[in-house]
Amino acid sequence: MKLSTESAFKDFLGRKFGEKQKVLLETYFSDLLKITKVTFSNWTSGKHFPKGLELLKLRIFLMSIGYEITEFEGVPDEIISVGKLVAFGKITLLEATVSLEYPETWELLRYLNNKRGVSANRLLIFKKFLEDKSDMLAQVEERMKEALGYVTPRHAFLEKGREKVLVIDDDNILMLKYTLDAIGNLCDAVEPILKNLLDGNDPKIRQAFRDGIKFFPLSNKVHAFSDRMHKVESLLNDMCSEKSREVSNE
Repeated sequence: MKLSTESAFKDFLGRKFGEKQKVLLETYFSDLLKITKVTFSNWTSGKHFPKGLELLKLRIFLMSIGYEITEFEGVPDEIISVGKLVAFGKITLLEATVSLEYPETWELLRYLNNKRGVSANRLLIFKKFLEDKSDMLAQVEERMKEALGYVTPRHAFLEKGREKVLVIDDDNILMLKYTLDAIGNLCDAVEPILKNLLDGNDPKIRQAFRDGIKFFPLSNKVHAFSDRMHKVESLLNDMCSEKSREVSNE
């Protein structure tokens, strides 16, 4: 999802997570940002939004869990890599500042937060600095991949070399069951209401209904949803057929 830092943070705060996810994310979040509850409260209430190093860490956190941060668009990979190392504490901001030949830490942060463009000569310094940091970067990328797993549906495709492997676990199966149950319950609730409206004798009530729910756009959405549910139905039928074949073979 491509959003600005502030919009991505608001979207993240508005998302619903299970208890296990919440614990994992809170641990990861506080581990990475190392901020007080008061500071976090100020961020979420809009009293204060992070700057400097805190802003960098928040952006890296949001990147970890799948957001494409618009402020990082067009930023060279080398800049982002150094930002990740600093955000995860693999190197201190002061160490990076000295090694990358900046006079002050705040000036380096301007580059890391894309407040200032980088010249070709300066980019070479970043590349040279990263030459012996591959192990550190690999550890950071692994940690970010773990974080993405906290928020990504567990049936997501995971890269394994060049091959994409579909991972399914108990949490995913339970989520699928609840989703299918919810769809069934929704249909059970909506069908008799629509039937009563259609069978009723007062066309004004039906017109009020159409006007109230913006009928045609909704109808198009339901039609598209119906097409997709037919595919789901076909897949479920295939699974039933597979089980039937297994029973017959036994």
